Parts: sequence; C-alpha cells; structure tokens
Amino acid sequence: MSSYFRPHTRSRNHPLGKVATATALVSVLTLTTLPLSGAFAADAQAPSPQTLEGAADQMRTDAESVGDKIADTAKSAGDTIAETAKTAGDTISDAAKAAKNEISEAAQTAKAKAEDMMAPAEEPSGEELSAQNLSSPLHEVIKGETTAYPAGWTGPASMPQDLVDMKINHGEEGLAEVNGMLANGKGEIVAIIADPEGFMNLNLGTQDVVLPLTHVTYEPTQNAFQTTMTKAELLALPAWN
Repeated sequence: MSSYFRPHTRSRNHPLGKVATATALVSVLTLTTLPLSGAFAADAQAPSPQTLEGAADQMRTDAESVGDKIADTAKSAGDTIAETAKTAGDTISDAAKAAKNEISEAAQTAKAKAEDMMAPAEEPSGEELSAQNLSSPLHEVIKGETTAYPAGWTGPASMPQDLVDMKINHGEEGLAEVNGMLANGKGEIVAIIADPEGFMNLNLGTQDVVLPLTHVTYEPTQNAFQTTMTKAELLALPAWN
C-alpha cells in the first residue's frame, strides 16, 4: 500500500502535516510564554525602591503627626491638671487664711472677755458705798454737826473732828491716818476718811480712801485704830474725792 493511504506517516510538506506542525508549535509557544508572561507581569507590579522609600517617608510623617497630636493632647491635659491643682490650692489657701483670721478674732474676743472677767471691778465712789453695806450717800462730818457713833462702838467718845490725825495700824505697821469721818443721811458715823500717806507725811498724790468702821477697832494703849487689812487692801478701798 502506498504512503498516500498512511496518514500517520504524512510528509511535512503535506498540507495536513503542516497544520499539525503549526499546531504543535503554537502549543509549545503557549506553554513556554505563559510562565514568562506571568514573570514579566510580576516584575511590572513590584514597587520600585523609590516607591518603597516614599511609602516609608509617608509612614514616618504620619507617625510623627500622630506623636505630635498625642504630645499636644498630653500637654493640654497636663496644663489643665496644673491649673485645676493651682485653683484648688488657692481655694484651700484662701479658706485656711479665712479660718486663721476667724480663729484669731475668736481668740482675741475670748482674751478680751477673760481680761474683763479678771479685771477688778470699778470701785464705787464715796457716795456709792451701799455695796460696802454702808448707807449712802455719805458726807464728811463737819464741826458742830449732830452725829452718833454706831451701836457697839468701842472707840473714844470724842467728837469726830478730834479723831483726825489718829494712826491706823496693821499690827506694828502704820498704814494711814484719819483725815476725817463720814456719816450717812441719818447722821450715823459709818466710815473713816483714811489718808494712806498721812502717817509718813508724804505727798505722793495717793487719794484718801473710805475705810468702814466695821474694819477697825480702837486700841487704847496705842491711842490708834487697828485693822486686819493689809496696805494693798487698804489702797484698794473706794477713793474719797
């Protein structure tokens, strides 16, 4: 049988053989070029170093911007906290000063009250001796006036004027001299005008004081009055003006 009837042994120059050969070549080229085209495509899509550097710079810029915002926010919060703390400190300081002033004023008021309580009471004048259990008002007995000594009087029955310059002693200590006698509105002699300087003939400006007769006794052996009062107590008696 001729080769014309053996298609699998067709010559390359046969039209059908040329088709088969071309088809095979296309297949080979396709298989060969597909991986290559993928590689070229990958190379085309990969970023360049410049692109990567630009992206890195952008990231750094973004990071710096975020960091600046965080720093600004933290600074603002710190300033707010500091201002709040200062305001609170000023408020506390003002409250402390106000409390200190109130305490100081209260202490001064309490001190003044204590001093008032401790201060000696104002001594009544000679005309206001009712607090001394003496009838008031009192007046100095003058010569020729009708007067009477109180019941139980143990002193001399002399006229009041005759008792002037008599000594008033505390034991052996001289305290004063009689400078006159005082009577109430009923004519009763109830007190002595005592001169604390008289027995020493001094002139220091000390005022006469009102010495109730109930505070003295008469001592005949000395021809003087005796009192249990001290000099300080005598000087604290109401002054006779």
